[in-house]
Amino acid sequence: MSFVEGDYNKSGFMTASTGDRTYFYFHELKTILENLKSSQFHSPEIMKVNFTKADGSVEIHTIVLALSS
Repeated sequence: MSFVEGDYNKSGFMTASTGDRTYFYFHELKTILENLKSSQFHSPEIMKVNFTKADGSVEIHTIVLALSS
């Protein structure tokens, strides 16, 4: 899975440079890892990837790969 880390309460509509609006959810890595563990996923591998947005700003996307039991 991939997501942008942040306060879930700041989730909301975001407008792309094309004008398209998308509802965007932020998630906390700690919560994702806890949920994976309780769902019997294990050995998570975590990667961080810089994503350059149209306005030139950089957003860090977190990618988590985990094995299921």
